[in-house]
Amino acid sequence: MNNRHQKGPQGVRGDRKSGSKFSNLTPFQPFYSATVKIYAKYFPQFGKGEVPLIRIEPTHDDFLFPITASDIRTALGTVPVQYIRGLTAVLVPSGSKKQITSMKDHFMHGEYWQSCIVLHPYPKVLMNRTYSRVPNPAALQTYSRAGAKIVPKNEGLEVSFNIDSLRAFYLREVLIHEIGHHVMGPKRAATKDSESFAKWFASEYGYRIQQEA
Repeated sequence: MNNRHQKGPQGVRGDRKSGSKFSNLTPFQPFYSATVKIYAKYFPQFGKGEVPLIRIEPTHDDFLFPITASDIRTALGTVPVQYIRGLTAVLVPSGSKKQITSMKDHFMHGEYWQSCIVLHPYPKVLMNRTYSRVPNPAALQTYSRAGAKIVPKNEGLEVSFNIDSLRAFYLREVLIHEIGHHVMGPKRAATKDSESFAKWFASEYGYRIQQEA
């Protein structure tokens, strides 16, 4: 059931050593495992409605997931309907101790696989994070426009989220970015063109159009 389009999760939003990058080609355990597991769990429910299935697992105590199923449904409604067609589901795993212990400088916010979007909950330990190496400007822009506080420190740069900015980050940045990968299509999700388009899509439909509404 997992071979309709791709061999593994793609269009991956990752937070690697230089900040928020995108790693589209290499599966990142244990996030990859969480994606496969939740996909298999809800696969029997796919295609039973005209709108994408939304399922949020109970969040692990070490994580935060700042948005609800209703929030996701509302956000999907802000995107032109033709861009949502064919999107099977938006799924949210619970997070795990294994993810906390293995992520080090690596973290995955969301990914697109098998016409589904998976949003990974956010580790509480990253709500206030000091980077010894300054993230790239594109990463800082995504944090800043969501409302995260960015403060220079002697030891680097501190990026701090509160619940409101984290909510905006997931709804307007991560979710809409992954919809951009869906628009490009599963077979192109791992390409540089798809990544560039997904960044533009989040800027356009996550921010500019919502601000003008």
